[in-house]
Formats: sequence, structure tokens, C-alpha cells
Amino acid sequence: MKKKKIFTIISSIIFLIFITPIISSLIVKEKPIPYSTAIFDNHNILCGARVASDNQWRLPSEDTISKKFQTALLTFEDKNFFLHPGIDPLAMLRAIYLNIKNGEVISGGSTITMQVARLLYGKNKKRSFFQKIYECFITLGLELKYSKKEILQLYIQNAPFGGNIVGLETASWKYFGVSSNNLTWAESACLAILPNCPGLIHPGRNSDILIKKRDNLLLKLLKSKVIDSTTYNLSLLENIPEKPKQMPQSTYHLTEKAKKEGKIKVKSTINIFLQKGVSSILNAKIKKLQENEIHNACAIVADSKTGEILAYVGNVKQNAENNNASKVDIIQAQRSSGSILKPFLYAGLLTEQKLLPQTKLFDIPININGFNPKNFDKKYRGVVAADKALQKSLNIPFVNMLEDYGLNKFYNKLNKLRINSINRFPADHYGLSLILGGSEVNLYEITNAYLLLIQQLNQSNKEIFDYRQLHYVKQNKSKKHNKVFTDGSVYLTFQALTELNRPYEEGDWKSFNSNSNISWKTGTSFGLRDAWAIGFTQDYIVGVWVGNADGEGRPGLTGVSAAAPVLFDIFKLLPQSDNFDAPDDLYSITICHESGKRPSKYCKKIDTVISPFYSGKLKNCTYHKKIGNDTLYILPPVPAYYTNSVIVNNSIEFILPSRNQIIYLPKNINNKRNFYICKVASSEKKLFWQLNHEYIGVTENVHEKIITKLIQGKNIITVTDINGNSKTRQLRAEYKE
Repeated sequence: MKKKKIFTIISSIIFLIFITPIISSLIVKEKPIPYSTAIFDNHNILCGARVASDNQWRLPSEDTISKKFQTALLTFEDKNFFLHPGIDPLAMLRAIYLNIKNGEVISGGSTITMQVARLLYGKNKKRSFFQKIYECFITLGLELKYSKKEILQLYIQNAPFGGNIVGLETASWKYFGVSSNNLTWAESACLAILPNCPGLIHPGRNSDILIKKRDNLLLKLLKSKVIDSTTYNLSLLENIPEKPKQMPQSTYHLTEKAKKEGKIKVKSTINIFLQKGVSSILNAKIKKLQENEIHNACAIVADSKTGEILAYVGNVKQNAENNNASKVDIIQAQRSSGSILKPFLYAGLLTEQKLLPQTKLFDIPININGFNPKNFDKKYRGVVAADKALQKSLNIPFVNMLEDYGLNKFYNKLNKLRINSINRFPADHYGLSLILGGSEVNLYEITNAYLLLIQQLNQSNKEIFDYRQLHYVKQNKSKKHNKVFTDGSVYLTFQALTELNRPYEEGDWKSFNSNSNISWKTGTSFGLRDAWAIGFTQDYIVGVWVGNADGEGRPGLTGVSAAAPVLFDIFKLLPQSDNFDAPDDLYSITICHESGKRPSKYCKKIDTVISPFYSGKLKNCTYHKKIGNDTLYILPPVPAYYTNSVIVNNSIEFILPSRNQIIYLPKNINNKRNFYICKVASSEKKLFWQLNHEYIGVTENVHEKIITKLIQGKNIITVTDINGNSKTRQLRAEYKE
């Protein structure tokens, strides 16, 4: 019988020592904890955060535990934490003694590990003897499964600090506005106390109790020689927080983006001071534009060489009535591209060796399969240099350029530039209007496309370059990328975009003062709905959009008037950059001064210019002709008409109507069909007009004829000079009731 008792005692001891922890460890299972999404800037300053899915503010912990807070916590809660196996018998006995002596519960004797067990497995459960036993099993399991450091981390992450504030990191930012690693001794002592009874001593209530408890803990730290008397006395002077602070919202839209992407703790590339500066500029601009019912704007700033996003302002702040509109992240919104794609076509034609910056292009009325593009100012210049056409963002020359380059080829180039929004296939879906805003893109991918070319030029003379796309999470990754255009073509495109005195899109001139070598392009969508501006240097790229989130157009909403001033204000916040270095694939060639083409034997004035190709497919000048003993620069009649140049003898050319044009003739207020005005360019002073082979009149000097008797369907208009030279144009009229 005695042996049986001894065996039972030994078995119980073995069970307690070995079996109980194993059972306990099996009970302990990983529990998913919902965290708040938090974005920190490149100096670890909290920029923005979102409440967790359980409506608790629970920021992820720092990688290292605050030494000050750890010392204060263990001094207050569990000084034997690193010695006991999760349950401290001496602490429990002391708690029982104190509770009996004082006639009330003043100490629970719980260790840090026991509190973790209760936080993770006993929360919202009724307190009872059996629940306490269960938590003791959990405590032993935690000690077996985790290291002391990991258990301490679990406590720090899940401890309640009042209201819906959970975890040390959350409490540090909510109460003191700093990371836990930057807490003072007084702040650490204050937070070490809060989880013990957060409801009673919530900051802002019962402050005298909180101060008393904090000061007592600081005294313990002094007596244990953790802090010296100077630190102690200075700590006593520190105030306690009156109430929780609002979480920072400087990166509202980027925080939303990170949350949607499933990110929790984001150590971002954002510069919080630049972020606030850009936001301030946008809000100041919109405050003025709101008088014209323009309410939204966004901007993105990045390092040109690394692709790191330094500022991301997805929208401006709004008043209370329009608060929901300010939540729309317009950086990611699809908007009409306006003229913002034109530099890519320009670079493409330079790469194809079909033009130079000095090449003269026609700017005259055109009709391509019923497509009648107009310039923004509704004017025609006759001829214009290619670089000036880009700077003035003229529509007609670029429609002609796109037709020459090839719609499918340009579509493919845009895809190689990673403009993924232009994805409707075939390219004919967009047609030639693609270059004028006939597609939707977003500011993020447009900025990314320009960034790709900047990085190519910054690494010029490489067959394949390292490309780092836009990103807001710190990384060192790069991708190898093939050149989309030649280095020389990109360089000359950027040169064309660097001129600071730039024509205002309405026809005036606008000068932006800047001490930096900024290449920039604006864009305005049809209907004045979207104002764009992209600017960049060797070191930085800035993208700006201004307009209304609902797509409402407004008079005066243009890229130059609304977006460009914001662009240059943002560049004032950035350091100055050097010019782009010229790549090796640039050559000196000679061209005709007047046409910008390869000179013929009749070209009198020859210029030497920089070209991205040596000879290429550039056409010969055909406009210089020998007439008698002189050589004249003679343009075709229509371009000559708009430039007041020499029109060759006996030449006749229709300006309006264009080839195969269709016009619609509604009835006017007198119930008669509206008239149509035909225009002709000619060197002859007198021209005779026929409509459908019937004589309708004569014009002298200015050849514009009002035609009132167009029939429905096909009409034939014939113009003849006194020498019998004639020109015929077909026009189709459609009646409209």
C-alpha cells in the first residue's frame, strides 16, 4: 500500500512536470489578429493609419522592444518575468496576503504571461475558478511554445490602453505622438501603468490617480538605480496626456491604397515634409479655382533615378459638404489624356528618322475619313517646326504625324511604356484621336511612362537599362528594360520640352520662372474636363492633374492655367538639378533652313543641327524651286495661304471643303437650309465657281464663296481661273431636320 502511494505521488509529479506543459502547448494555437494599416515615412514618422477590421486601433509593433518601456513594465507588473515559468507562486501568495489584509482585491498576482493568456484566450469570458485554471494551462503552453521575448512582444501588441487603443505602438502615437522607441522615462512609466486598469485611469479622466501611479513607478525606478535623480526630477515635471490624439492622415489616399493591397506596416519612401508641402500647394490652388467651380486636384512626386514616391496626394481637402469627393484617389482614376501623349509620338518619329525638331510640318485644315481635328486656339499656322508644334501642343500636325507613324505602331509603343489603360484592341478602336485625348489614362501610369524614359536617358549608351518603376515601399529591386526609343530621340524630345517660355494654350504667352532645368508638358482634354502637367529633371518627376472628380468641364480649365502653376510651385520645394547629359548617338547634319529637310541643290541657307541619326529617312527639300534667274521657297497653295507665302502661278487648291467631307445642313429660323462657305487658295486674282456644273459666281483676290443651294447627297464644286486651269472637289451634304 505504501509503495502504491509513492508510485502515485511520483506519477503525479512526472505528469505535472512533463505531461501538463505538453497538453498546455497543444491548447495554445495561433490566433489571427486584425491589425491597423499604418504608413511611415522614410524617417519612420507615422503618416497615416486605418482602424483594424474589429474597429480597434492596433498598430504593428516595432521590430525592437522599447528598453525604457520594458523596464518600466516589468518593474510595475512582473519583476521576476525572466525567472519564473509563467506562473509566479511568490507573487500569487503575496497577492493573496495583500487582498486579505486590505479586505479588497488590490493585487491579482498575475504574471505578464498570465495576462497574455487572458488577453488572447480569456477575453470577454466570465471570470471563474475553472476559467483561471484554463488560463494557467494556457500560460504554461505559452511558456513552452514561445521565448520570453516573444511573450513580451505578444503582451505589448495586445495590451489594452483605454478605449479602442490596443498595443504599445498605438498608445505611443495616440497619447504622445511618437514611436515607442522614442518614449521618455515619464511616458514609458505612464504607459506601463495603463493596461493594469485602463478604464479607471484613462488619460483625460482621473488624472490625479494616473500621476500618482506614474510618480510611484518612477520612484521605484530611482530606488532600483535604473534612473538617476536628475532624470527622476525632470520626469516628474512632464505632463500626462489629456486625451488621445487623432491619428495622422497626411497620406490618406496612399494609406487607403496600402490597405486595399493588404499591407499592414508600411515603411514607405514618402517624405512627410514634402508630402505636406505638396498638399498645401494643391489646397491653396483649389481654394482659388473653386470660384470657377473646380474642386479637385492631385499630384505625385518621385525620385527620377530610383522611382521612389516622395509625395502622393490623391486629392485635396474639401469642406464638410464635399467630404466624400475628397476621398476619391484621382491619381488612380481614368481620365482623358488630352495632349499628354504627344511627346511619345514625337520621340517615335525621331527614332524612325522621319523628322527632326526643325522639320516644318503643315498646320492646315484636314479631314481624314470624316475626322476634322482643330487646334485648341482654332487657328492655322500653315507651316510650323516640329519642336514648336510640340511646345504649342498643336493638334493638326500631330494627327498627321500619327497617321504617318502608324496607329498600331504607336499603340504598341504605349504598351511598352507600360501605359496599361490603353488596352482596347485593335488600335483602330481609338483611331487618330488617340493622340488628342481619345483614350483614358491615369496620372500614376503616365508619370511612370515618363519615368521610364528619364531612367533610360540617365543610363544612356546602354543597350538594356535598369528600370525602377514608381513604388512607395522601400525596395532595391530593378528590372532590365529594352529601349523604347533611341537615346538621342529621347534627349531631343526632352530638349524641346525644356523651353520655359511656353505658349499659353488659349494663344497668349505664359512664362514660368524657374532656376531648374525642367522639361514639362501640359494637356487639356476635350470639353475642358482635365488639366494635366508633367515635369521632370534628372533627379525628380512631378505629375499634376486638376479638374472635377465627376468629370464636369469648366471654362478656363486648361493644363497651362490650372496644372502648370502647381507643377512649378512643387518644383520650388525640390533641389535644383543639372541638365540631362547628351548621349553618344547624336550627330551633326545639315538641313535646309526653311524646310528643315535634307537640302537640295536649290536650298540657299543651310543649317547644321544635332540629329539622332546620321542620314536616315529624312526627305529632301522640294520647296525651293528655280524660277527664271532666282530661287524661291514655294509652298503648296494651302500652307502658303495660311502663312502668306508665295503661291506658285496657276495653282489652285481647296481649303474648304476638305476631301470627301460630309456636312450637315439643318434649317435656320426662316425654315431655310443653312449655307456653307467654300475657301480656295490660288495665285490668280479672279476665279469662277460652279456647283453641280452650274455657274454660281466669281471671287476676286479673297476666294471664299457662300454656297446656298447644296442638294442632299453628292455635290460637285468646280473652280476655274481665266487661263482655264480648274480644280474640282466633291462634297456630301446631309439634311438635318
